[in-house]
Amino acid sequence: MLSGTVDSSRPVLIVDDSPMYRTAAKGMLQRLGYPIQRIDFAQDASEAIDKCRVKNYALVLFDYNLGKKANGYQLIDELQHKQLLSPDCVNIIVTGDGTPEVVRGFMELEPDGYLLKPLNYATLQKRLPQFSAKKRALSDVLTIFGNKNYQGAIEYIDQSFFADEEVIVRSQLIKAKSLAALEKYDEARNVLINLKGSNENSAVHLELARIAFHQRQYKQSLFLASQVKKDPLRSAQASDISAETYAAQHQFDLALEEIESAIAVSPKHIQRHEVRVAMRLALFDLADALNSLKALQAESRNSFRSSVDDYLFAASIQLDLARFDAVNLRETHVATVAKWIEQWRQNYTREQYKGFEFLILCRIFKLKNDAQKARFYYEKYQEFRQEEPLHQPSVYETMELAKASFAVYEHDAYKHASTLAVQAISDHPNIAAQHGYMSYFQQYRTKIEQGYSQLLKIKERSRHYVANQHFDKAAILLSKALKANTIDNDLYLLMLEVLTRSWPPAWSKVQVAKIAKICKEHLRGSPHAKTKAYFNACDTLASQLDMKELKEANTISS
Repeated sequence: MLSGTVDSSRPVLIVDDSPMYRTAAKGMLQRLGYPIQRIDFAQDASEAIDKCRVKNYALVLFDYNLGKKANGYQLIDELQHKQLLSPDCVNIIVTGDGTPEVVRGFMELEPDGYLLKPLNYATLQKRLPQFSAKKRALSDVLTIFGNKNYQGAIEYIDQSFFADEEVIVRSQLIKAKSLAALEKYDEARNVLINLKGSNENSAVHLELARIAFHQRQYKQSLFLASQVKKDPLRSAQASDISAETYAAQHQFDLALEEIESAIAVSPKHIQRHEVRVAMRLALFDLADALNSLKALQAESRNSFRSSVDDYLFAASIQLDLARFDAVNLRETHVATVAKWIEQWRQNYTREQYKGFEFLILCRIFKLKNDAQKARFYYEKYQEFRQEEPLHQPSVYETMELAKASFAVYEHDAYKHASTLAVQAISDHPNIAAQHGYMSYFQQYRTKIEQGYSQLLKIKERSRHYVANQHFDKAAILLSKALKANTIDNDLYLLMLEVLTRSWPPAWSKVQVAKIAKICKEHLRGSPHAKTKAYFNACDTLASQLDMKELKEANTISS
């Protein structure tokens, strides 16, 4: 009978895509004495979520492989994140997949048991009471703790008497977590120290490491986490804490090593992939950050954690590459952004990406030297925000707004957007990612602000040289600016005008022609390319260099 296992007044749920296994599990539970009317089935994650929304299950049996959509790991992750399972619900994995990656992934979700198929009645009869014993004994305090009533949990444990040693240890671990949640770190540490050497030794060391981190005892935190790395089921969590500790000290290279180790051990934890993206960005390794983001997208496919933000942020990073990479690679990067746009348009509704897309398009046209279209999409975003006053931009969108504001030289808006972005990053729930994103955003701002400052100086000096008819000096200065991936149409037009007057003696006509072609390419389609100064410069250079392709025949704008 089920007496002594789980609460038989509450239903149980069997989650398995195989009708045969669902029927077999149902028969075993019936033999154990569970009422047939309280046994529910779900053949996939979606159905299981729907059932958990409306029923308070005492026991759930999860399979890993649930067809083409979300798997068992992703299902439990979502149920826990959305708090659709009661804290005292007994969760047991019953699967034919015993690979280390799957086992370690499930163990991080802390199920109460793990059984391999084929499952027989004798095994379930023996193991179910073992798996459910702690949950049954701690049912009340788990519910209190799960409701974040930490003081209530502490008081309940202090007033309770538990006979079983493992239950005592688990209750004290809950007490320590409750104290830590109330920021009573010294008291929590004292409780945990008494649990060293227990059956929860790895969990104890992890909690001690977290406490040391919160108290900024970083060396101690790293030491305590290192003590857990030999535990195959907890080593990834130890690396998580180490990565967080290094990130807090801005040692992003070491933080990256730790998070790479965690992913190698247990890659299904999506937040780890985000931390890796953030660490790559903190090192301003944009190409590898983009590759890490692609890995995140692949791992989160079919998961509730899959988000349009992952695609929008990828486009944003791609545009950063276009901005800071070699000039000859700019068009390739911009073309890749078009592919990202196609993906989110195919997979998400317009309401989910509309505002962010305006900002992406703004920066695209800025990179294409089309200031008018860049301004058009920037203003479209402003209109969107007025039309949708309740819109809550993601941390990625707030950063993109700052980037777009700077791109169209809206300096007051840029400062305001940067302040909002810093606040959004500071509110990020993952501390390691928070530090990584902050470093990345600060570096981005420094690069563009310094670049803009240098640009203004170059313009001033170049015009001074031109005014004093030192055209060769102006040409040399402007050429250095163009090689630095400068995005400014004034400089390209000024260079064309300077070349019509003179160029350095060391430059050949071939070099000059190459520079003129580059300037023309950058000015194509821009308002500058419709001015009288542009057409005069092109005509003059076409004659001087004997290159008809430099000549322009379009109508000059007024």
